[in-house]
Amino acid sequence: MNQKIILASTSFIRKKILKDLNIDFTAIAPIFDEEEAKNDIGNFNIYDQVNFLAKNKALSISKEYKENIVIGSDQICELDGEIISKSKNREEAIWQLQKLNGKKHIQNNAIFIYQNSRIIASHYEIATLKMKNFTEQEIIDYVDLDQSWLSAGSYKFEENGHKLFSEIIGRKNCILGFAIDNMIEITNH
Repeated sequence: MNQKIILASTSFIRKKILKDLNIDFTAIAPIFDEEEAKNDIGNFNIYDQVNFLAKNKALSISKEYKENIVIGSDQICELDGEIISKSKNREEAIWQLQKLNGKKHIQNNAIFIYQNSRIIASHYEIATLKMKNFTEQEIIDYVDLDQSWLSAGSYKFEENGHKLFSEIIGRKNCILGFAIDNMIEITNH
């Protein structure tokens, strides 16, 4: 049996993490309406939301590619129990970073691995980050530098975003939204 690994995502950073781990895979966009699902699960706690989204991304592809190993992941940024959704544009990114300014927040990451529409592995991990205190202009300058909208927390940790923080508790790949390296081995190299 020739099993292939499928990443149920088109995320550049998730693809890069798998490539850096020398994992041979194909990336396919999930067949799952994440935005509609978010409306349906809004009353779930953050742990249940991030797990639900990661699980359903993987499951949506596993149903179509039954023999393959399918990896789904999701990330939710949280400030004092409130979800900080991905910013849609520059102005929203500036506003979100002003909200995080000087405070601790959590990046929640869930990963599910499916085969034949069944879970074969899962992992949940958090990272806690404390943002330094910045002026509004410093935040604007950062957002313009990394063009950080469409990112969880409105920063790109892998670029210059790591410089925004005075305290980091957790692993880089969790902050990037894909702590796959902390899971059980999924390939037989």
